[in-house]
Amino acid sequence: MRLTGLARRYAAALFQAARESNAVDSVESDLGFITYSLDDIPQLQEVLVHPLIPGARSLDRVFKERMFARVEA
Repeated sequence: MRLTGLARRYAAALFQAARESNAVDSVESDLGFITYSLDDIPQLQEVLVHPLIPGARSLDRVFKERMFARVEA
């Protein structure tokens, strides 16, 4: 995968924030889960790029249960 300059800066910032929070493994796991979900559920990609459905709300609904389960553990 080729990263653009903007994507590279976001990735670096995410890694730095994860490292500072000692959460690199959790962030890597979450990103893997998101990648798996996007690959496994083609409709999810359609929802996320649909102009009438805010992407952040969609992601929140899809991944909220997994994220809260990890935080509460």
